[in-house]
Order: sequence, then structure tokens, then C-alpha cells
Amino acid sequence: MNGDTFYDWFANILPLLRENAVIVMDNASYHSVKKHTFPIKARVIDKPMVKEQLLDRAQILKSQYNEYVIDELAKSANKTVLRLPPYHCELNPIELAVGVGEKLYEDNIDDPINPSINKINVVEHNCNDLGNIETGPIRPILTAYPKTKFGSQFRSFSSEYFNTYKWLEYSIMCDATFCYACRMFGNKNMEDTWTTIGFNTWHKLSERLKKHNTSKSHLTFVSKLALSILAKKSGSVLSQLSAVHQEEIKQNRNYICHIIDIVLYLSKQGMAFRGHCEKTTSLNQGNFKELCNMYVKSVPGFQNMHNRHVNYTSWKIQDEIIQLCADEVNEIIVNEVSSVGFFALMCDEAR
Repeated sequence: MNGDTFYDWFANILPLLRENAVIVMDNASYHSVKKHTFPIKARVIDKPMVKEQLLDRAQILKSQYNEYVIDELAKSANKTVLRLPPYHCELNPIELAVGVGEKLYEDNIDDPINPSINKINVVEHNCNDLGNIETGPIRPILTAYPKTKFGSQFRSFSSEYFNTYKWLEYSIMCDATFCYACRMFGNKNMEDTWTTIGFNTWHKLSERLKKHNTSKSHLTFVSKLALSILAKKSGSVLSQLSAVHQEEIKQNRNYICHIIDIVLYLSKQGMAFRGHCEKTTSLNQGNFKELCNMYVKSVPGFQNMHNRHVNYTSWKIQDEIIQLCADEVNEIIVNEVSSVGFFALMCDEAR
């Protein structure tokens, strides 16, 4: 993948996205092609500067060349690119899906080229009592764990480690410890001690746990595990965004229904809509605006919508709602006339 290939693909994808969509993107090199190349030619400084002043000058120059080709392309299509902090790709929701997908692939697909690297090792060791993505880590608390002789001493696992390492799990069948996060979201290229074989060299367990707990790959998988747990509790990012969107639609519809109720009331009573002066400082803004102000005081949620810049109370909106109501009344009359055998018209002498 390179910048040109990604640009062509991205240009074809943009029309398929919703208007004003937000696109979450990491900082891969092909995502981050600059619109203008930063000048590498040395510049002459006309006055002495200390290091702090030079760094400030460099930041000013850098900001002038910080525009990305992809961002500008998205902006031209009314889309927004939201870039993740550097080296934090785990914050991208798609990373969680990729991790789960890779895990499912490794669990269910055998490698036809080298079957020995398949995840049959767990079956060979009969470690079938470990947790899965649904149950979480298995952490049995036993009164006594099996002892193994190391030199002249017998050592065993201790449940005290569970309090320090939340990702740690223990297999009774294998008498070995595993890393739940690495098992669920790791890949076949990582060390298999904590994923398939298990660790049971008890006299070195404390040292190895500390080392594994600070490894870069482990921290990445722990982040994915945390995102997975959060998704179970509050739903995925997509479902949360969808729920917020649905709630916003509901509020908008309720607000418009209140506006329509005001229009119908004034129309039914034959009352004028507009006042002589409809400014907010006016003592009487007219029947329509005054009824809206009354709704602000008495109807929950109406004020938030009414105080927006676009609140659908202009005379054009009023006329459009009146016309829609008139069209609905005409349609009802026409349907009633069409359903009867005869009808009569009453006319006065109005011009």
C-alpha cells in the first residue's frame, strides 16, 4: 500500500459515506501524505536566538506544512478526518474487530503449509478449562495447588497473583498459567508461553509476570481486552453513535410536532401568526412567537431546540407547514367526495 493507491481508493469510498461523516484514521504513512513538502533547505537566521526561540520558530514553520492530502480530499466532500494520537492505533474501533477476527481465524483455520504451528497445542496439553471471550479468564481459587520439585524444594502456584494481574488465568488440567488477553487477541507470531503452552516454572513466575506485564505486545492486547469489556457493557462505538443519532431524531421530531400543533391551533382559531415587532426585546412578538415562548416554559426539552440557531420558527417555515396542512385537508375532502354518490356545493357572493 502506498499514498497514491490509498488516495484513489479513498476517493471512490467518499461518495458512499453519509454527509458530514467523521472518518477515524491512524497515522500510517500512506494516510499521512503531506499536501506540501516541508522545506529541508537551511534558512538564515538574521538575529541570535536561544534554543527555546529556535524551537518556537520551527513549530511555526511546521504548522504551515501540516496539511494532509487525504484530509483536504475529505473536506472537499464535506467529510471530516479525525486522526488518532501517534502510536495509539488501539483507539481505533476497527482494531478491536480485527483482533477478534484474527483470533477466530487462528482458532478455526489450520495452516496447510505448517500444521505444527496451528493452535492444536492447547488440545495436546489438554488445557480445555481456560476461559473464552464470553466467560472471561478462569481464575480458580484452590486451598492447595499441585507442587512441582525444583532442585531440593517443592513450588506451586499462588492465587495471590490474581490480585496483581487481572489478565492472569490458571489451568487446573495443565497446572500452568496463561495470559487471557494475549490468548484472546494475540497472534501466532508472538511467544506461545502465555498463549498455548502455559508457564509453570514456579520459582521464576514472579519475575516472568513482571516482564510480560510490561511488554509492548501484551499492553496492546490488554487495551483491546478493555475495549471489548467496554463494548459489552455500553455497546460498541457504532451502536453508541447509532443510539445517540436515534435519540436526536426523536427529539427533532417531537419539537417539530410541537411547532405543527401551534400552527394548527392558530389556523383553527383564525388568529394572526405574526406580530408588529417579533424581536426578542418586543413586549408582544405575535401569537406564534408568544406561543413558542410559552412552550419553552412548560414543555420539557423544547427550550434546548428553540434556542438553537436553526429552530424552524421563521415565516417561511410557518407558511410551508400551513401549505402542507392545507394540502392534507384538500386530500381528505377529495377522498370523501370520491367515496359518496353525490355532493353539493354552497357558495356565497364573495368575489
